[in-house]
Amino acid sequence: SLLQRRLSIGYARAARIIDQLERAGVVGPGAGAKARDILISNSETFLATRHRAEGE
Repeated sequence: SLLQRRLSIGYARAARIIDQLERAGVVGPGAGAKARDILISNSETFLATRHRAEGE
């Protein structure tokens, strides 16, 4: 995967990172071999979303 190549990490670590990104709402769920949808495209949107969620 892209994470494995770019970060020089193994499959298990890359899978954990992807799971964390999915739980955080950054990427959509996996659909087999198809690429995941990117739900948040920039850090400002991500941080604003996280701050709103923490405030609830």
